[in-house]
Amino acid sequence: QEEQRIAQRRDSLGPNGLKKLKDELDQARSNNKKSCSECGNIPHLPITISDQLHLPPIEYYSNKDEVDLFHSPTSHFIRYTLHIPMTNLPLDLQLYLPLFSNLLFHTSIQYENIHLDKFNFCELISRDILSCSVSNEQSPSPIQSSYVTAHYIDTFAISLQSISTDEIYKNTIDYFRYVLFGTIFNDHKIIIEECEKELKNLIEAIQDGHTIHLGFFNSLIHSTNSNSYYHQTNIFSQKNLLEKICKQPDKYQNEILSKLERIRLFILKNLSQMHFTLCGNMDLIEGNWNIVEQFMNECKTKSQIEIEDNQIKETKGKQIPTSSPAIIIGSQHEESGYVIRWARLPICQQDFVSLLIVSNYLDMENGPLWTACRTNGYSYGVAFDFDFETNLILLSISQCSQLKLAYSSAMETLKNLVEHKTALDPQRMVAARNLTVCTLTEQLATLGRLTGVCIRSYLNTYSIEKYQDLLKEINSFTYNEECLLKIIDKYVSPLLNDNDSSALILVNTNKMKETQEFLYKEYGIKDVQLIKDVVKSLCR
Repeated sequence: QEEQRIAQRRDSLGPNGLKKLKDELDQARSNNKKSCSECGNIPHLPITISDQLHLPPIEYYSNKDEVDLFHSPTSHFIRYTLHIPMTNLPLDLQLYLPLFSNLLFHTSIQYENIHLDKFNFCELISRDILSCSVSNEQSPSPIQSSYVTAHYIDTFAISLQSISTDEIYKNTIDYFRYVLFGTIFNDHKIIIEECEKELKNLIEAIQDGHTIHLGFFNSLIHSTNSNSYYHQTNIFSQKNLLEKICKQPDKYQNEILSKLERIRLFILKNLSQMHFTLCGNMDLIEGNWNIVEQFMNECKTKSQIEIEDNQIKETKGKQIPTSSPAIIIGSQHEESGYVIRWARLPICQQDFVSLLIVSNYLDMENGPLWTACRTNGYSYGVAFDFDFETNLILLSISQCSQLKLAYSSAMETLKNLVEHKTALDPQRMVAARNLTVCTLTEQLATLGRLTGVCIRSYLNTYSIEKYQDLLKEINSFTYNEECLLKIIDKYVSPLLNDNDSSALILVNTNKMKETQEFLYKEYGIKDVQLIKDVVKSLCR
């Protein structure tokens, strides 16, 4: 039927109609392959960024002990975030940390003379709290790579946001009290329901190629640290745990309740090292500072408890290959291909601005990598990225319809740049500079996003003032070909050397062998590891 439809369409168009369509297609391809476009003619942005971009006003308000206050006079909301260090959490408890996080705010409460079951507690919170999150890691900052997950994974964070009124302010602090001092894990049915819900989510997630690829990549990144919590909290280990619990819920009842309570006590003990961050209109907080002060004092008092001394013992960690120049993993459910090629090297602070701009230059629309992969129809996404926290440089190619062509085109593009066979485009580099300003500004454009930056500044010491200075530095950047070529040579060339970099490739299970042959034939890579079952490989 399809062939018949095509034949009918060809007959209806005739020779002239077919020629017209061919000319239009050729013109579209020609336009796509142009090295320069109108975006390169965007004028230099104004130097006084704060006056032109109208970012929400926020400033560091005071330096009280163990508390950061960020003042935004125009805000009607306050976001409260409590950071609790979780260093040296015993290995057997790390595995249950995600379950603990999911259950917090969804269990019964018994605090002093207050008794609330799960449903009453949830209803009470919903009256005052606009958003609530519990996590044992932080999402990447605007200047960190989104490909590298589990930043600050050994810091437990509880975040609440509410309207700034006297009554709700007091209630919000009380909710912190309830979950920290009054949480009770006494309803096994609620725990199992949470396990079943999360297991369903993980099963669906693990059928997605991008999720598998990114999860395994981060397992490789963390493999050099045998004590990293990521080995226990990644989606593969969690799927194994939840499957075990859901198959025999009664068998593991006492073990689950015991471990959840031990985590609660561990957090309680570590309240002596906690850090509190508040963002919003601080006039309300300053006028009622005794409410926060009483809470902080109570945290210190409650932390004076004795808990089981069960420090992390030295382990061998997961047996994840890191020396192989290439690893190919298979997925039965994924037809697209995914590639991440990465190298570790120190990222110098003085190179930071130039590297940000070069990154955007390489993968921006109609940029070198975009043209090589997406314009030619080989893949849907391609990116050059870096992470200064982990000293990582990477090339990512996603949703490849033709993985071999996408990989070859991307590598050839980078090689030509390093060897100066492809000239830099000054206009497009200016456009990349402007794009970098706009991208960072977008992350600071709303109070919610700006608050996230302020909260993470406690962890990564990158304050809101540094972001503002960074924007000014990017905006004052001027094109210097010699300097940019040095940046490309320093940070791009390692990705072309198999001794300095590694590649992780995900393809359909049936294409693993032909992908291995491709790497050997085209790039001479002999040492390639094939992994058909990622979950078994990581969790055996």
